[in-house]
This record gives sequence, C-alpha cells and structure tokens, in this order.
Amino acid sequence: MNSWTDTFAERLLNSGTALVLMGAQWLYLWAFPWYAAYLWDPHWGHNYAEAIAFLAAGLAYFNRRLISDVLAFLATLLIIPASLELLPHSVTAVAGAVLLALLVVDVLVERGRETDLAAPSNR
Repeated sequence: MNSWTDTFAERLLNSGTALVLMGAQWLYLWAFPWYAAYLWDPHWGHNYAEAIAFLAAGLAYFNRRLISDVLAFLATLLIIPASLELLPHSVTAVAGAVLLALLVVDVLVERGRETDLAAPSNR
C-alpha cells in the first residue's frame, strides 16, 4: 500500500467517519431538499438536533479530548427532548448548533497541543 492509503486507513477509517458522514448528509437533506416538509409539518424539526448530535459525536471521536467529549455528550443529550418534542425545535436546533460550533472551536484550538486544556496541572 502507498502512504496515502495507509494514512487514510489509520486516521479516517473509523466510527467517527461514519458519524460525521451520516450527520452531514442528514443535515444537508433537512436544510435543503426537505426544508419544505419541515415548513409544512413542524414535527420534522427534531431532525436538525439529531443530525447535529451525530456530527458532534463524530468530530469528538476525531479530537479525543475531554472538552470535545463533554460537548458531544451534551449535544447527544438533546436527542431525547428534540425527539419527544419536550422543547421547541428551534431551541434544540440552536442549542445543538451552539454546541457544534463550540466543538469546532475546541478542535481548532487543541489541534496542535500536546496536553488537553482540561487536563489537571499536577498528574
């Protein structure tokens, strides 16, 4: 095998890839082609929070840092209130989007760090 396929197999062929792809495709479908279905019947609004939760879990899998795991956990906790319609769909979608944005910022900030930002100072 060449170096590109070795790198692909080692870094990108894992369960995080499947979660990111599934979340991105699900969010794309509900943001563009099926948005009219959401406008016609707002009960479909749970799909936004659930797609964002899959994206967050997949990105946290790639980062493997404590803060990313906590943010992804909080994003996945939104699935139950969104699916059961305990909260308005706009609230769960915005909360999920904020958590996803914080996760992306965390991934970018911690990309070159040796230690975790949330690691204790005295081991």
